[in-house]
Amino acid sequence: MKEGRLIKKFDLNKLLIYFLLIITAILIILPILFIFINSFKGIVDFTKNVFGLPHEIQFGNYSVAWEQGNFFRLISNSLIITIISVAALIFLGALASYPIARKKLFGGNFIYVLFLSGLMIPPQVIAIPLFILEKKLGLLNTLPGLIFVYIAAQLPITVFIFVGFMRGIPVEIEEASHIDGCSNIGTFWRIIFPLVKPAIATVSILGSLNIWNDFFYPLILINTKENMTVTLGLFAFRSFFRVTFTNLFAYMSSMIIPMIILYLVLQKFIIKGMTAGAVKG
Repeated sequence: MKEGRLIKKFDLNKLLIYFLLIITAILIILPILFIFINSFKGIVDFTKNVFGLPHEIQFGNYSVAWEQGNFFRLISNSLIITIISVAALIFLGALASYPIARKKLFGGNFIYVLFLSGLMIPPQVIAIPLFILEKKLGLLNTLPGLIFVYIAAQLPITVFIFVGFMRGIPVEIEEASHIDGCSNIGTFWRIIFPLVKPAIATVSILGSLNIWNDFFYPLILINTKENMTVTLGLFAFRSFFRVTFTNLFAYMSSMIIPMIILYLVLQKFIIKGMTAGAVKG
């Protein structure tokens, strides 16, 4: 009897968890479906039937949105910024995290806390000093200017994830490599770095999402159409043109597709990397 009650209680808990997960998934997926479905409607169809399927598929919304919004130039800007920034984050974050996590450095914990303190600084607080600094360095309205800002802004969370994951790697692996004559640098590149692939995937997806979707930094640092990002382009598209909502939805759909593809490719590493960073850090 007791075992039957425990099984029944476990099943109920499991059902409740699945129910909550399904509801959450629906709440997340519905807005995305709404955008995609309405991006293929004509304006009359959209006005009459906002939540229904399109009566006639209009692929022309995408060509109009891409042409009016200068989409391919802006998406290339965002891709350049995101790829270079994330690559630099992985390289610099891993190098900075290795001595903090694996070596008994004097003041290592203090350095780690300094990195983590960057998580507590709202970007709005540093907006004016950042603008002045970029102007004096000649980086205002340039892609390198945005790249440097994103590397600095995302480095704290990158170090947090890498340190948490590296601390979970057995010390014996590192000691064995030293016995075989491997230097510290060799141990890092040949042993430690390949073992932190889940953390690399987590940093890649989080960094890419944060950089790709960011609106604040491009707004204050970019004011030329040639160097806009896709998020700033979406704002400009909404402001500068007589907006047809179906064209706007087509622009938005085109924006989110790269991040969906990236997440689908790296999703199997995300939970493992995030769990290690959160629990062992």
